[in-house]
Amino acid sequence: MTQVEYRLSDEELQERAEIVNRTTGDISVITISKFASLSDYERGPDKRLRLKNPAGEPENDNKPGSAPNFRLLTVSDIAHLPDPEWLIDGLLPQSGFVVLFGPAGSKKSFIGLDWASSIATGLPWAGHAVQQRDVVYIYSEGVSGLKLRNRAWQDDRQREPKRLLFQPHGIDVANPRVVRDFVTAIGSKGYRPGLLIVDTLARNFGNGDENTAKDMNAFVTGCDALRSAFPGCTVLVIHHTGKDSRKGTRGSTVLMGAADTAIEVHSDPKTPTGYIKGEKQKDAEPFGAMNFRLVSAGKSAVLTWKVDPEWSDFLDQPAKQRSLPRSDSAVLAALDKHPEGLSYTDLLKASKQKKRTFDDALTRLKTNKKIELGADGVYVRI
Repeated sequence: MTQVEYRLSDEELQERAEIVNRTTGDISVITISKFASLSDYERGPDKRLRLKNPAGEPENDNKPGSAPNFRLLTVSDIAHLPDPEWLIDGLLPQSGFVVLFGPAGSKKSFIGLDWASSIATGLPWAGHAVQQRDVVYIYSEGVSGLKLRNRAWQDDRQREPKRLLFQPHGIDVANPRVVRDFVTAIGSKGYRPGLLIVDTLARNFGNGDENTAKDMNAFVTGCDALRSAFPGCTVLVIHHTGKDSRKGTRGSTVLMGAADTAIEVHSDPKTPTGYIKGEKQKDAEPFGAMNFRLVSAGKSAVLTWKVDPEWSDFLDQPAKQRSLPRSDSAVLAALDKHPEGLSYTDLLKASKQKKRTFDDALTRLKTNKKIELGADGVYVRI
């Protein structure tokens, strides 16, 4: 077998990279970690090189005279670092760790697939410029509908996302050996992803307890290993909120602490509308509200997007200065007249609005904790 050593460029070495063995025909391609020399590798059972230290860092035995692996930067060094880049301008950063979260049924997977397909094709997304890259999607919540969703997106956008690769069931991201094998499998397909989506955290968490910091740290470390294996790659984790969505993501706070970007989905499972809003953005201002609607397409559905200036401005105002959109006020006024609550049909009639406008208002008010749907199926003010 011909063996080729491939060393990363100076820019790519900004990101730590574990060894990646990718076999294409008779050529074994070996990506050398920034922090490792050839002496840190050994031949594995398959005769390919692997790191002696699986974490990707050379071991330091702390003997006198041994040098720790520090990288010290001057102010001038910092000034010459490349500016942050985006996969989707202003939304998804390159080389980032992103969490997309929301309640069950809030259309998170539709959003993930929309982003994945846009990046794989390079098509603009909702008016935002997109950097075309390979995409790997761990789609672990029902493969049967994936074919239909894929077809609907392709028919709607008239483009096939050929650089989109699916893993049709979950993997244990917290297990280093599983992660290394997964990296090898991706490489064997000739892919070098710029985006890797984990959908959902729960289906890719192994036997750990997502409520404990220790197990969540192991999961985050696995995500970091995936990022390191493919320099410039962003890992996007799709996660659920708890029973009380006002408290944010389910499980340990380690996840959100590690995130560079956090995006919350606000949508009622019973309506086709909703919106996303940036809750955290490390290198920029979090983006304002972006409304979406799920519309029928073939045997499935696709998302349509728009920025709602009225609602976005409302969210950005101090609470005491906020003036609700007229449609939202009409819903609240109807409920004020019926403190016992109203069903969906009765509330629609009482608010005297078109169904589409009413659905949008209902979604905003519910996710902003102005109203709630009780167990008896009626809406009441909070």
